[in-house]
Amino acid sequence: MPFMIGVNPVRRTLEYLNRTNLKLKPFVRILAVHYNYKPPNHQGAKEFVHWNVCQLQYQNPDVQVITFRELTPTPFIRVFFDSGRELLMDIDRQSKEAIEERVVRVLCKTKEG
Repeated sequence: MPFMIGVNPVRRTLEYLNRTNLKLKPFVRILAVHYNYKPPNHQGAKEFVHWNVCQLQYQNPDVQVITFRELTPTPFIRVFFDSGRELLMDIDRQSKEAIEERVVRVLCKTKEG
């Protein structure tokens, strides 16, 4: 199976892609993650991109998910809405779990709706 080659091939399985609660609200159009690869304060952002961006893209096919690497001194997430407004989320020195929980709390659909 050629899709099981590479770094962490479990990220390419349907079971992994479906096992998430990262279903964004319908008014989110673009989600951009800005981070660097080396500094320790970017570690959570780097892990979030590695483990969760594939789930975000799979669960939200109408949302453009972009990563910008090595362009910023501090990591952040920028979200653009269909109304033209934008949201900046500072994720400096946060763990992958804290970033994921914050994205779910602010941008994702609830279980009721």
